[in-house]
Amino acid sequence: MHKQTLYKIGRLLMIVSLILLCIIFIRYTFHILYPIGIAFLFALLLDTPITFLHNRYNIPRVASTIILLFLLCVFVIWAIFFVFSELMQGTAYLAEKIPSHIHYFTQYIEHFIQSYMLPFYHKTMALFSTLSPAHQETIEQNIHGFMHQSTEVVLSFIQFVFKNIPAFLSVFPQSLVMIVFIIIATFLLSIDFKTYTNQLQKFFPTHVRSHGLQVLRHIKKTLYGYTKAQVTLVLITCFLLYIGLFMIGVNHALTIVIFAAFVDFLPYIGTGIIFIPWIIYVFITEQYELTIQLSIMYGSVVFIRQIIEPKLISAHLNLRPITALLALFIGFKLWGIIGMLLAPLSLIILTGIYQAGTFHLIWRYIMNE
Repeated sequence: MHKQTLYKIGRLLMIVSLILLCIIFIRYTFHILYPIGIAFLFALLLDTPITFLHNRYNIPRVASTIILLFLLCVFVIWAIFFVFSELMQGTAYLAEKIPSHIHYFTQYIEHFIQSYMLPFYHKTMALFSTLSPAHQETIEQNIHGFMHQSTEVVLSFIQFVFKNIPAFLSVFPQSLVMIVFIIIATFLLSIDFKTYTNQLQKFFPTHVRSHGLQVLRHIKKTLYGYTKAQVTLVLITCFLLYIGLFMIGVNHALTIVIFAAFVDFLPYIGTGIIFIPWIIYVFITEQYELTIQLSIMYGSVVFIRQIIEPKLISAHLNLRPITALLALFIGFKLWGIIGMLLAPLSLIILTGIYQAGTFHLIWRYIMNE
């Protein structure tokens, strides 16, 4: 009995050691291997339509891959040009209208200072003059210290921004090279995807190989479902926003909806980053009718999304919000901002592994059942 317990502990330590080694390996090689990983996921997603074209219409696999990648690139390029054309029109409109808004906002701030801040300042100075010299000196020192600390914070932020501008600008050529590399890698993996997977399977025993294929099927199914759910949510949100903005009579509603769709696709960032500041601004500038209209529209969209989202997402991932938050925190601690963006993908992979019964098999192996 004691011997069996030692064997179980040894298996558990071996599994934990393998997991830790995998985490360490991924952490220190992620910046090198992630383009291959992205290309593999694209090849995994394209494998089904490529196989369909090859089997149904007898199109060679290489030609099927070229056709699908070409159509995908054409769609992306068309979407980029469409977005940029809308943004150019919207930018021209904003360039015409923003000065008047800034002038109005400046007048509002000036009125606020004259009506509220200056009387408050005079009352404060009158109260300050009644204090003893020691109290006045203490208050002046505290104000001086606060202003000094605030200045240091602002200067540190400006210095940080200017120091990181070259690094930020250097991302664009690197990103272009990375995109080209991912497209080429996706093409090479897609044309011989079955061959690569079959060669990879030879390194593992039969039972591990069969379970690995099962895990891959579950991940593929979950990834398709999650992508479909997110696209559906974004399309519903954009449709409702466009109808609402059109009914309100907002100019260049399509440009605003494109911005909203972009931020809505980003993990953990919603359309509130656009509409909440907008609602606050129109309220401050006393545009109360527009404030009510935007608030009702945004509240309705959030309400409808909160009803639809759990049904769509839970059907594919079945995750609690605390689980997503934990994945976000772990991803940020391991890989920073990129880790936050990749947290949903990690959850999809873990969900596929769980649905394939991998954790149950590991437990059976530890317990020697």
